[in-house]
Amino acid sequence: MCSLEFNEDFRCKQGAPQRAVKKSGILGHVAQVYTCKIFRFEYEFLNSPAIEWKQVDCQDTIDVFEVKEEDSERVRIVHFDHFNSNISCSCKKFESLGILCCHALRVFNLKKLTKIPSQYILKRWTKEAKKGMMAYEQDNRSSGNA
Repeated sequence: MCSLEFNEDFRCKQGAPQRAVKKSGILGHVAQVYTCKIFRFEYEFLNSPAIEWKQVDCQDTIDVFEVKEEDSERVRIVHFDHFNSNISCSCKKFESLGILCCHALRVFNLKKLTKIPSQYILKRWTKEAKKGMMAYEQDNRSSGNA
């Protein structure tokens, strides 16, 4: 088990994961930030062009979209606040897994965002997460030795 984790850490430190789309601001950004393992984000990104959308409302800074995948009749509702780049989708993928869904990514693409807003990059999926864990373990060892 430890060797698998060690290999994954080593692979992530060697650079960004291979990307299917080389010229994408969002994919470039997440490749720098996310671990290789969580880079399944690319799957959501690659599905986002297959999302049909329609803007159904605009209230102050909030745009509301109805989105659906081409092969589905299920409609999702996405709210995007362009003042602070907050986004929410009725599928609740971010709330349950901590990864943005293809519906939200489609709206980010429509709004020409080239980076994932920081509030949607959870530290647990980043390359930096291990550093925080190591600092926590060192603090626990030093307090246990006192």
